Amino acid sequence: MKAYCGNPNSFADSILELLYDPKLCMEITKKAKNKVRNQYNWSKIAQDTHFTYQKAICQSVAEKQKRELEQERARKTKKAKNTESEITNLLSFKKRQAYA
Repeated sequence: MKAYCGNPNSFADSILELLYDPKLCMEITKKAKNKVRNQYNWSKIAQDTHFTYQKAICQSVAEKQKRELEQERARKTKKAKNTESEITNLLSFKKRQAYA
């Protein structure tokens, strides 16, 4: 059954249709009960909760690994810059010594 927002007559028509058609009402009721029974049983809730926790744990582990990789890259980059500056300083020192 559909009722359109802002249209009270649409909602009223749906209710009247259910009141005047008991078979339709019983069919909708039966489908709704089955849907609730299938979607909201304890087994399904437990599975969904377990999945949610697994997802959260995997995300936090992945974020930790990502952070560690970024830190390692930063250390390597810093080390490479330090090595380059040491080489530059050493070369300029040798030049100064050569001219002295």
